[in-house]
Amino acid sequence: MLSINGLRKSFGNINANNDLNLTFYPSRIHAVIGPNGAGKTTLINQLSGEIIPDHGSIIFKNKNITAFKPWQRAQAGLQRTYQLSKIFPEFTVLENVLIANSCNMANSFGFFENIRKIESRRRDSLKFLELVDLETKKDQLASELSHGEARQLELSMVLSNSPDFILLDEPTAGMSQTETKLLVTILQKLKIDLGILLVEHDMNVVFELADIISVMDKGKIIKTDKPVEVKSDPAVKRAYLGD
Repeated sequence: MLSINGLRKSFGNINANNDLNLTFYPSRIHAVIGPNGAGKTTLINQLSGEIIPDHGSIIFKNKNITAFKPWQRAQAGLQRTYQLSKIFPEFTVLENVLIANSCNMANSFGFFENIRKIESRRRDSLKFLELVDLETKKDQLASELSHGEARQLELSMVLSNSPDFILLDEPTAGMSQTETKLLVTILQKLKIDLGILLVEHDMNVVFELADIISVMDKGKIIKTDKPVEVKSDPAVKRAYLGD
C-alpha cells in the first residue's frame, strides 16, 4: 500500500534519513522504533508531506505522491495523528468529528451549511466515536477531555475521513496505563481495515501491537523483521533495547 525508496533528508550536516527503503502493507501494524534522534519523526513528516525529501520517492497505492501537499495526501487516503493532539477545544466532542467529517463533502461549500443538522453526518460521526469508545462523551466540550480521551478524539477525527493508511506519531505519549490499554485494544481492531505505521517509544505497546518492526539508528534502518526476531537481535539491543 505504501513504500519509500531511497529516501534521504539532511539538515545541514545531519543526515536525518539516509537511503531509507521500506514497504508497508494493508491490515498490518508496522512499528518504527529507535533512540531519540534516530530520524523517526523526520520519516513520518516526509510521509505526511510536511517535509519534502532531498532524494527518493514515496509511492502510495501505486501512485507517486512525493510532491503531494499534506492535504492532497489526506484526500488520497494517507492521514496522520500528531505527538500533540490537534483538536478544537471550544467545540463538543461530536462537533469535532462533524467538522473533520465535513472535509470529505463532495461540495466544498457544504462546509458552510449547519453540519449539526445533517442527520447522515451526525450518524456517521457517532459511529466514528463508537470506534474509539467516546460515544458517551459526545456532548462534552473537547477541552474537558482527559489527555488520553483527546488522543482518542483525534483518532476518531482521522477515521471520519475514511483513510486507507494512518501514521501514528507517539499515540500513547503521556497516557495513563488504563488509557494505553484502551488505545491498544482500539488499534488492534482498526488494523483489520487499515494499514498503520506506528512510531512509539513504549516497547510494551510496540511488541503487543506490531506485526513487523523496523529499527532506526542514526538515520538508517538497521533491521526490519518480526517482533520476536527484532527483540533478540544483538545490533538492536546495542542501539536501543539494551542488553
